[in-house]
Amino acid sequence: MVSHGWRAFQAWFDEGVWYPLGRHVGSTTYPGLQLTAWGIHSALHAAGYPVSLNDVCVFIPAGFGALAAGITGLLAWEVTRKPNAAVAATAIMAILPAHLMRSIAGGYDNESIAITAMVTTFYLWVRALRDDGAWPAAVLCGLSYIYMVAAWGGYVFVLNMIGLHATALVLVGWFSPRLWRAYTLWFLIGTAGAIFGPARYLVGWQPFQSLEQLGPTAVFFGLQLLQLTELMARRRRLDATGKLLLRLKVFGYAGVAVAAAGALLLPEGFIGPLSARVRGLFIKHTKTGNPLVDSVAEHQVRVPFCRRARVFLAELWRSWPLPSLGHDEPLLAPPPPPQATPAAVYWHYFHFTIVATPLGLITTVFKDKSDAKLFLVVYTMVGGYFSGKMIRLVLLISPAATVCAGAFIDFCIAFLLDGLWPQTPPALCALLP
Repeated sequence: MVSHGWRAFQAWFDEGVWYPLGRHVGSTTYPGLQLTAWGIHSALHAAGYPVSLNDVCVFIPAGFGALAAGITGLLAWEVTRKPNAAVAATAIMAILPAHLMRSIAGGYDNESIAITAMVTTFYLWVRALRDDGAWPAAVLCGLSYIYMVAAWGGYVFVLNMIGLHATALVLVGWFSPRLWRAYTLWFLIGTAGAIFGPARYLVGWQPFQSLEQLGPTAVFFGLQLLQLTELMARRRRLDATGKLLLRLKVFGYAGVAVAAAGALLLPEGFIGPLSARVRGLFIKHTKTGNPLVDSVAEHQVRVPFCRRARVFLAELWRSWPLPSLGHDEPLLAPPPPPQATPAAVYWHYFHFTIVATPLGLITTVFKDKSDAKLFLVVYTMVGGYFSGKMIRLVLLISPAATVCAGAFIDFCIAFLLDGLWPQTPPALCALLP
């Protein structure tokens, strides 16, 4: 790309990989990583710093890892509104092994920039929901999502996370024009950038065809109908019962119209099934013949969730770094057959953070409820589920675990200081939230 330009990179057919088949790079690569290296290299040369392209590629993971740590701190601040939690989350994210495995200098990989893009998108999303004047953050969120799409195939997780959060807000009765405005701006900008942006050859029209991406699209149209019914109810001055009946009528008509249009206008096979990789996260994988898909799917869990939870507690007890309590036998039953992500892996990648995560979540969400805190709940639950399905996906939950751990540390600091000084000295007032 540096030598021949963007167009030549898109048209490049690499005969040296997947031999003897070869590979068309433009249609099989998420180009965000290469575009980032090319942009930084060009900017440094334009500024008079003639660094080599190799040096740029070596330091990209470390630089973006530092950015991810800082933005995780901003996310913690947005969720908790506590400076101690933000500082603690930033420090933990900077040294968390689950994050370091993709942010070490020299580890030039898509995930090196994708985690930064993911955390930035999540932060801008919750920032857009802070108040009615925060809608510009939704525009920036859409732009960040475009970069996320160009960087990594895990953009599907980001897409569905925001869709799930919006759905959760509606289900708990927190729908507002602010949510409608933020989601509409993000979805229109982000989807347009995904379809026509740098990764257009890989994404194509999947936001409207792929089953794992149709959910957020349905949420978009659902929010438009909800906003329409809000306006109609306000003009007609309907009470709560009248508004509910109006919503049922509007959604009923819309459902019939969509079903009829889909049956009459869409060609057969327009909407495809779940991809093999996504399907393998929910059901037992069957061999596809594609070695890339099959090798990843081998990491899936083959035991039920309840048994996995029991195994997790048992293994965590055995791996806990404390002296023996004198028990000759383990307190919990022995584990069933091996799972994809055993407790030892969680302890290796998260250490005390994996214990502080549920405690921090509890101390955060049951006080001063907000849209951002509900996002943390949804993110932690969904990320925890997928991290248990595949070892490499522990990377996805690292920002959520960090924010929860930061919130728990803030709670401990406030609790201890309150015990030491019931009447906080004036010198500490400026440091405490």
